[in-house]
Amino acid sequence: MARSFDFAVLRLAPDALRGEAVNLGIVVFLDGGVDVRTGEVLSRARAVYPDATADALREGVNLIKRLGAVTLSAAERHRSLSRLGVFSLGELGHFTVENDGPENYEAQIARLMDLFAATPKRVAQRKALSRLETQIRKVFRDERVLAPVGDVGAIKDHKIVPDWPIPNRPSLRADLALRNRIMRVCEIVELKLDDGKPPAALFEGVVTLDVAHQEVDAEQTVLAYRASGPTARIDEALSIARLHATDLVNWDSQSERESFLHEWISAAHDRHFPISH
Repeated sequence: MARSFDFAVLRLAPDALRGEAVNLGIVVFLDGGVDVRTGEVLSRARAVYPDATADALREGVNLIKRLGAVTLSAAERHRSLSRLGVFSLGELGHFTVENDGPENYEAQIARLMDLFAATPKRVAQRKALSRLETQIRKVFRDERVLAPVGDVGAIKDHKIVPDWPIPNRPSLRADLALRNRIMRVCEIVELKLDDGKPPAALFEGVVTLDVAHQEVDAEQTVLAYRASGPTARIDEALSIARLHATDLVNWDSQSERESFLHEWISAAHDRHFPISH
């Protein structure tokens, strides 16, 4: 016998005015309770809410389950659960299963989870790492100061966070970020200027540095680069970079490279600096 169910998308939306949210999963309204399903979304949740932890998400889901067990209609329960702290529900939707077999219900749940809670392509398809970026990450990884990609919360632990989404502007990601006493961000650019084309990577990098300075008061905005091409073209590109970066690091200069690495590694190791807010 066919049966219909009401459901809503469960979202993490810490600031409604900002309009940014992450789909966590779905809530299905059953007789006398709710079925809450969430995906592997911790890293994406931290992009809009750095304080998100697995325990915090678990507590939120348990609260929804408790409040969703009252004897009210699906519409009334949906209305009462539409906003709970940093959690919210999308509009009420419906799906139908052909019979009471659990496999049919689970198949519909899987379809909805894939539709609403799967990792968006823009997040899953990150830019390919340049050779220079790979080299720099390796140095920090060998020093045990590099956080895993996606571990946004590690910024509070003084770790160097790769591919760090800038709060309020998570679509922009700094190649590296470190907060200890001051906020630092770094963009890594290979300036290949032999073909005469505008250095798109440079412009993307300086925009990210500017936004980091505006949104998180980044005091140190670093452009680490390796350049090839005519000297005049390199000088022109670097003159643009100097307008936006507090520090330029030529990776082919041993002294500049070692100074940058020493400063960032020392800051990441030092646990005595107060956290800058």
